[in-house]
Order: sequence, then structure tokens, then C-alpha cells
Amino acid sequence: MNWYLKKAGSETLYGPVDETKLEAWAADGRVAPDDLVSPDRRQWKPAPQVPALNMEWVVSLAGGGQFGPLHALALREFVRGGELRPEATIRSSKSGRTTTIADLLAPAPESAAKEREAQVQVEAARKAAGEAEARARQAAAELKTLQEQLARAAQERDQARQHAEEADTQVREWKDKAARAEASAKTLAEKLAAAQGDAKEAAARSTAELKAAQGNAKEAVARSAAELKAAQDLATQAAAEATALREQLTRTRQEKDQALQKAEQAAAAAPEAEKRAAQAEKGAAEARETMQRQAGELQKAAEQLATARAEIQKWKTHSQRARVAAEAEKAQQAAKAQSAEASAMVPREQLEEAQRRIAHLERSYKQAMQTMNRSLAARVGESQATPPEQLRRRDIA
Repeated sequence: MNWYLKKAGSETLYGPVDETKLEAWAADGRVAPDDLVSPDRRQWKPAPQVPALNMEWVVSLAGGGQFGPLHALALREFVRGGELRPEATIRSSKSGRTTTIADLLAPAPESAAKEREAQVQVEAARKAAGEAEARARQAAAELKTLQEQLARAAQERDQARQHAEEADTQVREWKDKAARAEASAKTLAEKLAAAQGDAKEAAARSTAELKAAQGNAKEAVARSAAELKAAQDLATQAAAEATALREQLTRTRQEKDQALQKAEQAAAAAPEAEKRAAQAEKGAAEARETMQRQAGELQKAAEQLATARAEIQKWKTHSQRARVAAEAEKAQQAAKAQSAEASAMVPREQLEEAQRRIAHLERSYKQAMQTMNRSLAARVGESQATPPEQLRRRDIA
């Protein structure tokens, strides 16, 4: 049966250890009379109530008080430390026998060999316990190394996730730029269509004005010729009307000059209309160049988008490789643990405890690999026991 030891007035636990190791602690004076022991850490009882510990001797102190019960060999440790005198009176809590420490510890001839054998067994038990504690510390070191490796894998995963988020942000920015470029191209196309419409409208208006001026000039010329012919006819009919005819002829000539002037103005306006049409053609050419430049920018944006997608795929591959490396490291650690189990000669209880710790380590590893987004907070089964070298003998002074 395994036991746990809890020091009086403290929550510090020691164990689990078997009865032999616990008795060795009692014989060494490291188990005090008011310390508590338990096989399951739920029900506790004073250490002297465990028969296997042989804590039965109560010491009568010089001041009139008592201390105990203690193990018989623990009395020897207190005598060596100068805390008790060999002539101090002691009493057995089991049989009621009263004697002194010197008489109790004086070895009988027939029991000397048994005592030496018991000391050898105690030393062997201490050595086995030390080896088991060393193996436990080694397992704890390996567990810490694995935890550090898992932490590094989680850090690499976070970095990969951050790079992916940055790539997504850049892709969204490129999409926004492409959308703005497309809107600009659409606006330029609309402006180009409007400019072409204005140019056509101006050319049509100039052509109409030119045709109207030419028609007015022809009408004026025809009308002047008819009037001139009428005047000549009238001149032969009436000399008296000659002055009036001359005046009318003068007016007709003035109207003719005005008509010719309008025709010249219309002819002069034709080059201006052609100039406007040329400017419209130039604007259309500039708009086409702008559209071509915008198309090139869109092509560059598409190439950058493809590069970003390739970068994202690279980081996904890197994350998968990190996950595979973590799995390989876990398999290597399991192989080391199996090799250690095959080569170590340990008690069955310690072997079962090591197996339980390894099983719990594997569960913690699988959980860390599945979540990959929270910190490793692995705990290995039962609470870690305090190293026995920190368990000190209590002073009686």
C-alpha cells in the first residue's frame, strides 16, 4: 500500500511511498508525532496510529513535559543530535513498559546481527528511493523539454497565422485598388464618350451654319439679279423713276455686300469647327492612352494578387511541416519512455505510476496539437510530490 505524508500545520505533501519507505522516514526522525498520513489523500490519521511505523515510545522531557510517540531508532538520531540525553526516561504506548533510551538502544548479542541486517535493508531502501527520485526528476525534465517544444510549435503557428492575416489584408487592399482603378477607367470611358458626342454635335452645328450661310448668299444673289433686271426694265419705261431706281440699286448692292460678308464669316468659321473636331480627336486619343495605362496597372495588381496567394500557400505548407515535426518528436519521446521502462528495474507501483504519467502526457500532447490556439497548461496526473531531501527532522529543544 502506498502512503502520503502531510506535515503538521502545513499543506505540503510527501509521497506516495510504500510502508517500508515511510517506516524508514519514521526511523530517521523525519516523521513527527503530530504528522498525518493517508493512503488516498482523503482520510487522514496521525502517523503513530499506523502499526507498521512502530512509533510507540514517549519521551519524558527534563522540564516535565512529554514528546512522542516516536520510533525507537528515531530516539538514537535525537541522542546523536544532542536533543535528548541517553538517560532520558521513555515509555511504550503499547505495552506500558518504562525504560531509558540507553537501555532500549543497547543491542543484545543475539539481536546485533538482526540490527545490522535491518540497517542494510534500510540503506538499500534509501538507495532505491534515491534512484526512483532521480528517474522521476529525469521524467520531469523530459516533460519540461516537450512542453518547451510544444510552446515553440504554438509560437510558430501564431506567426504563420499572423503572416496569413497580413497577406489577407494586402489582398483586400489590392482588391480595393483594382476596384478604384476599374471605376476610374469607367469614368474616363464616360468622359470620352461625352467628348466624342460634344465633338460630333459641334461639327454638325458648324456644318448647318455653313449651309445656312451659303443658302442665304444664293438667295441674296438671286434676289439682287431679279431686282436688277426689274430696274433695267423700269429704266426704259420711266426716266423719272431713275433716281429712285439708283437708290434702290444702291440698297440692293449693300444687301449683297452684307450677304457676301456673312458668307465669308461662315467660311472663316469652318476652320474653327475643324480645329474643334481635331481637339476632340486628341482628347479621345489621350483618353485611350489613359485607359491603356489603367489596364496595365490592373494587370500588375492581378500579378501581385497571384504572388500573395502563393505566399499564403507557402505558409500553409510551413504550418503543416511544423505539425508533422511535432508528431515525430512526440513519437521519439514515447520511444525513449519505452526504452527507459525496458531497462529500469523499478518496483511495480513505481512502474505503474510512470505509465500513468506517460499516458497523461500523451493525452496532453494530443489536446495541444488539436487546439493549437491556447497555451499548454499540462498537468501530469497527481500533484508533484516534494523531494524527500526537503523533509527535515523536527527539533525537540
